[in-house]
Amino acid sequence: MTLLTRAEANALACALALRTAELSEARLMLIKGISLTHHRLRVDRVSADIDILVEPAKVDTVLATLAEFGWHPRLGEYNDFPLRHHSVTVIHDDWPCDIDVHRRFPGFLADPAVTFDELWSRRQSMHTAGHDVPITDYSSSAIVMALHSVRSTVDNPRHTSELVHLIEISRDWDDQQRADIAEVAARTGAARALQDILPLLGVTARRDEVVIDNEALQAWRLRATGQATSLRTWLRYASEGSGLRDKLVRFWRALWPAEDYFLVAYPEEAGSPIGGRLRRLARGIAKIPGAMLGIAGAHRDNVTERALGALAEPDIGASPSQLSEQHPQSRQRHRGSSRTRMQRPRVHAGTDPARHRQ
Repeated sequence: MTLLTRAEANALACALALRTAELSEARLMLIKGISLTHHRLRVDRVSADIDILVEPAKVDTVLATLAEFGWHPRLGEYNDFPLRHHSVTVIHDDWPCDIDVHRRFPGFLADPAVTFDELWSRRQSMHTAGHDVPITDYSSSAIVMALHSVRSTVDNPRHTSELVHLIEISRDWDDQQRADIAEVAARTGAARALQDILPLLGVTARRDEVVIDNEALQAWRLRATGQATSLRTWLRYASEGSGLRDKLVRFWRALWPAEDYFLVAYPEEAGSPIGGRLRRLARGIAKIPGAMLGIAGAHRDNVTERALGALAEPDIGASPSQLSEQHPQSRQRHRGSSRTRMQRPRVHAGTDPARHRQ
């Protein structure tokens, strides 16, 4: 049992992250949630976790230091099953928040070390819990918000609302701000990932100035266009077997996962692990037709197109009007400006091979 509220825990977790960096002799900075709120890029709300981006060479050291403080991976040994994930979520039995330790951030298609160095060179600080904690600067944070929204699924309308919100507030940026965002995107490989989004922010996309990871680019396009499905992930896992026997074993694990993995991934099914796996299998079978269409290249719903729909039709869906209490002028600008009456482009951008749980 903890006496901390989640907001208090988040603030203290930021200070803990700073102390962890010092003990690990590592560089890290806050990204997403609290940093976005600090820059007023999103509506203020209490997150369920804090997110830290760690220099790639020091991730294991940081995780080991957090373990000394009682923090352990939520999924234990299965964090990178069936595929390696871009982050490790650690939890503490006495804290009401999580810490997401990012090895890299999806959509930054340059080498993770190159991306980290660029973001670190631009870092700012935020005062919380009596400490000045490093965070991404405004331009980097805007890109992080765009990438996170675009790579998310349409199941949660908040991601669409946040992308619409970002497009809305971008109308107040000046030319210098837009040029700065374009520079960050070009130096981190995000320009390619956000090639359909940057123009909506009034940002003239520049050519990437770094080497792009082609595998990461392909995975990103699948995710941003809504074609990265659990079925595709498990099929890839099975196909990476060393031989026919190993492939068959992996295929069976996809259909009927081991009980220890299942209970870690689906703790709500602890009372009925067999029934839970049967329900998971039934859900998976029901999704096969749509997933196969996605694998075949059929058009899939995605956050970018929903955001464009909300901008074109302000009274439908997750539109900026939902944010009007925070930004009272947004609805007026939204209805009155011809810039919002845009055609839906074919979405080309889209994620890393992050694990998708069924």
